[in-house]
Parts: sequence; structure tokens; C-alpha cells
Amino acid sequence: MVTEETQTAYFQLNFAGELGDYSYTANAGAQYIKTDLQVVSHLVGGDRPCTLCTAQGDLGLDIVDRSYTDLLPSANIAVNITPDVILRAAYAKTLTSMDLDDLAGGLSIGRSRAGDVLAAELGVEPDLLVAINGVQNGNPELEPWRADNFNLSAEWYFSDSGLISLAWFKIDLETTIESGEVQRFLPDADGVSRRKLPVATNVNGKGSTIDGIEIAYQQAFDFLPGFWSGFGASLNFTYAPSESGNVDFYGNELPVQDNSEKSGNAVLWYEKDGLQFRLAGNYRSDRLDRVTGPIIPDSGTSTPFWVKPTFYVDISASYDINDSVNVYISGSNITEEFENVYAQWEDNVVTQNIFESRWTIGTRIRF
Repeated sequence: MVTEETQTAYFQLNFAGELGDYSYTANAGAQYIKTDLQVVSHLVGGDRPCTLCTAQGDLGLDIVDRSYTDLLPSANIAVNITPDVILRAAYAKTLTSMDLDDLAGGLSIGRSRAGDVLAAELGVEPDLLVAINGVQNGNPELEPWRADNFNLSAEWYFSDSGLISLAWFKIDLETTIESGEVQRFLPDADGVSRRKLPVATNVNGKGSTIDGIEIAYQQAFDFLPGFWSGFGASLNFTYAPSESGNVDFYGNELPVQDNSEKSGNAVLWYEKDGLQFRLAGNYRSDRLDRVTGPIIPDSGTSTPFWVKPTFYVDISASYDINDSVNVYISGSNITEEFENVYAQWEDNVVTQNIFESRWTIGTRIRF
């Protein structure tokens, strides 16, 4: 259970004026946030209540109280170079609150018979079930995502319904969240904690950066005659390499988790005379799924798990029968794209996530 209380205060100043021959609008401000957390987790791993039971006994509660404060400044400016061209610059310090599952979910302790050698080392009976590892579904000590964000962009509105933009962005991540493990004391079956052991959980990663550029195009083809004037399209491509501070088996720098270096979207739409249609494709290059311990102990490297490139296609269509009744059909992942997850080497596939297409047909009635 997670109890969260936040207190916030903010201010913003708006500006407008002239910079030489160019007009501009701008704003600047800041937000103060104080967060108080109480995270209550169950400890699991006691004796099973019966021989055939799969559930383990409850060892009690782990209660963590935390609080932190953040000051988040931001500033934006837009300069009108011509009536059709706008230059923008922005800075913001951001805080992204964690999902509750990231904070609490309970700690499960794995145990095994001590045996003669370990029993002698720990000073216990050989038949005692001693803790060997743990899995914590949520880490109450996690810091939230914090980042400094910088953005420069140029927008050209080449028609009443057309836009081409180019943007550069930089994200300095002060804190990240990734899969990992921590060392903590875990109680043996007699309730005594004798040694620190590895616990798999989410951890805060090292500071990292994401630099990138984004190119976008959007236009309605309303200059075409008749039926064809209802079509339109939008395209965008993002190149965003990143660095996380982690390295793989060969010592190569690993990116930020779940960040694809290359990604893009393409959408073709139609909207005219009550008919709406949309076909969309979404591409992502390889992305880092998670990082585990090194293949070679104490080597300073990691074992990265990657998701191979994916391309998802969605489609939707609807028709307004009248002002009150609309019928529609939509399909997601219509090509039934799936994900292959591999460890370090592309041919070392460890899991495969199969996603079926999903279709929805319905009617909307407005009163």
C-alpha cells in the first residue's frame, strides 16, 4: 500500500513584445513540489501453512516513510521570423512521479536447506532453511525521474493546413529507473537475518543523457479536387541516441532503457462527407529492455536484454450516418507484429512476446 501526499505552489509570468523586426511571446515560471510517501509492503517467505500449499507464510510488514522536495523552473520563447516561420526555444526541469507498482509490491524471500558447509559458516543447524535471494516487486527507496530538458525548433507553416518542423532536444536525466538488484539482509526461517543477499528489483540507474533531432511533416491535401481533397498525411522521424553509464559484455556503452535510437510514425488519413479513415504505422529500432548482472562476476559489465526492431500497423474507419449515429471499425496490430527479446547477441533469443491483432466494431449514438 502506498500513501502519497503532495503540496505544490507555482507561478508564471507571460511576456510579449518585439525583438528588432520580430515579434515574440514568452513565459517563465517555477513550481515547488513537496512529496510525502508511506510505503507498506508485505514480507513473504515463511513456512507454508500446509504440505500441499503453494502460498508462503506472511512474515509481517515493511514500512518505509519518505519525503522529498523539488523546485522546477521553466522558460519558453517563440519568435515570429515571418508570418509563416516560428522559432521556439524552451527549458524545463521536470519531475515524473513513479507508478505505484514501482514503489510497493512485497518482498518474496527464497530459502534453501543450509547444508553442512553453510551451516558451519553461519553457526546454524544443517536443516535450517536459510535465505538465498529475494525478489522485491517494488522498491520504496526509488527516486523519481528527474531531468533537465532543452529544446530548439523551427516550424514552417507552408499552407493553411501544412507544416514542416525540425527540432533539436537534449534531456539530461538526473535519475532513471531500471531493472537491477540490491543487497539487503534477509531473514532465515528462524527469523534471524545473518547476511546480505541479492534482491532483484527496480533500482535507480546512473545519470544519463538523450540527445536527438526530430523531423515532422503534416498536411491536408485540401488543394486536390473532389473526393481526393479529404486525404491527408503526417510523417515524423526521431533520431535519439542516449548514454546510461552501463556497459555490455564487451564494454560498449548501453543506452537508456526503453529508448530506441531511431523511431518514426507515418499516418494516412481521410475525412470528408461524414467518412473518417486512418492508417498508421509505428517503427522502433532495437531498444534496451533491461539490464541484469554480469556474465562474468565482478567484471564491471552487464548483461543487456534487447528487444528487436518492431513495426506496428493500426487502422480505423467510421461513418456518420446522421448527426446522432456513427458506426466504426478499428484494428490494432493488424499485421500481428511480435517482439523478440535477446540477451547480448541477436541470435540468443530468450523470450518472444506474441501479440495478436485486435478488432473492434461498434456504433455510437449521441442524444
